[in-house]
Amino acid sequence: MAAGEHHRFQGAACSSGDSDSLACPAGAFAGAYLGAGAWPREWAERIGYRDELMALGTLRDA
Repeated sequence: MAAGEHHRFQGAACSSGDSDSLACPAGAFAGAYLGAGAWPREWAERIGYRDELMALGTLRDA
């Protein structure tokens, strides 16, 4: 993800309607495609079950 592009996800998640429901899978797909390093560190540290998800990603990539 280009530097500063994460604001698009933040804006989508914080707007009205079901936007948070749409931003969630969009972020998941972006993370799966670009890797965990694409997210700002303060966001990545708050991902629930982060260690387990990273371990599953490592197994998948093996």
